[in-house]
Amino acid sequence: ARSDLTHYENQTNPNTSLGFRLQFWQSAWHSFLDKPVFGWGPKSIRISQEQQYRAGTLSKEAFDFNSHAHNQYLDQMAKFGLFGLICLLLLFLVPWYLAIRLMNQANDTSAYLAAICTELHILSTLGYCLSQVFLGHN
Repeated sequence: ARSDLTHYENQTNPNTSLGFRLQFWQSAWHSFLDKPVFGWGPKSIRISQEQQYRAGTLSKEAFDFNSHAHNQYLDQMAKFGLFGLICLLLLFLVPWYLAIRLMNQANDTSAYLAAICTELHILSTLGYCLSQVFLGHN
């Protein structure tokens, strides 16, 4: 990881495993800043990425690699803007809230454990979405 970061920062080889992710994250962030409300859309994001490639902020290898950000939140923001991010967060937070309610009202162990398992699953998915476009891939 240290070597990948050094190569990325020095621009000696930005096309390492971490270098690609950093390029994808930066690309998605810049795409989001260009269209923050509703984003570029799942197909039109390639227009933004091509502009970044032509400007030299996205390497040819990263541009050719794929069109998602390797981060669910940034990908959602770039493709669907703040509206998409809010929808994504609601997808996680509504079941989280319902699980907390179930946990607080549970009269038996099985309901309590089901609520805990639901919360753990949502929490692990939230973490996994930091380095992968979980919903886009799967």
